[in-house]
Amino acid sequence: MKSAVVLCSGGIDSVVTAYLVRKKMNYDKVLLLFFDYGQNGWAHEKNCVSYHARQLGCELKLVRINLKTSALIHKPRARFSSVGKEELKDTKGISKQWYVPCRNLLFMAHALSLAEEDYTTSHVKSDIFVGFGAEGSDSYPDAGTLFLKDINLLARDICAAPFVTRAPFLKSNKEDIISKGALLGVNFEKTWSCYAEGTYQCGACLACALRKHGFYWANIPDPTSYVA
Repeated sequence: MKSAVVLCSGGIDSVVTAYLVRKKMNYDKVLLLFFDYGQNGWAHEKNCVSYHARQLGCELKLVRINLKTSALIHKPRARFSSVGKEELKDTKGISKQWYVPCRNLLFMAHALSLAEEDYTTSHVKSDIFVGFGAEGSDSYPDAGTLFLKDINLLARDICAAPFVTRAPFLKSNKEDIISKGALLGVNFEKTWSCYAEGTYQCGACLACALRKHGFYWANIPDPTSYVA
């Protein structure tokens, strides 16, 4: 049996990764792992992940982690300045305000723990997948090639089996991921990127700006309802 754990936030990158794993890589058992760490959009994100778990016939596991830092957390009425085209050419600077220290390391620890528990009880070895894209690998220390290499070395050294973590879209821009998702039949209306909290995605934050430009450059209609 081919088994996979996909860390899925409900955003475009991780949702398309889930579809790729399930539909093209032919894994028999796929678990979507969603983390509620107090982020502003957690309820929207959870609803999106739940929807895609049903669409793909995947198991869904929700994990609650208490984190207190970053503009992503506990700012329910946050309003963000619009991110312009020039800023999108190099997002390293603006990304710093959204970085949650060691968040992905905590996520990976949970994923490895689940994979090892399954391996020791059922002798099924799971592969782990993350939706890291090119924008994240350029801007965040825990979303790039070096981080993946270190995680895989750690798994080899401390886990019951050398569980491998893969990021299929690590070198892909948002428009490339959107194009791939369209081919895989992803309902993008059921994805959530926004850093703010509200009925609609704000349209102003970095994640919304990348989302808008991704659909534009992919030449695919953006089904998202934005505030701005």
